[in-house]
Amino acid sequence: MTASVRDGIVPTPSSRGWFQGPVRVAAWFAAALAVTVGGLVVVGPLVVRQMVRLLNLSVQGFVWIVGGLEGGLDAWSLLVEIGRALGTTLTTPQVSMSVVMIELVGAAALYALLRVLSLDRESM
Repeated sequence: MTASVRDGIVPTPSSRGWFQGPVRVAAWFAAALAVTVGGLVVVGPLVVRQMVRLLNLSVQGFVWIVGGLEGGLDAWSLLVEIGRALGTTLTTPQVSMSVVMIELVGAAALYALLRVLSLDRESM
């Protein structure tokens, strides 16, 4: 039966009505809108909180640098202290795992891009 349908001998029965296409598109749009709004409601306050913490941290860093310069530290001593602080921060488990996760996502994105480009090259 499928061979005769594929060859065009037997017409395929149309089980789709005229309204299923627009209804399906509207349902996908509503679902995408619900997921987006839900994500914004859940993630929005966290993003705002992190932005405030980042702003507070940058102000504290600026005050620390100005205080160090007023206390008699030279530029190299400040760079050494900043390097130590960054090294200490990067060696914490949370930051290390975040860096590893970002690297894995980047590698997956590069692999996906390679696959897409190779498929595009084959289709030409």
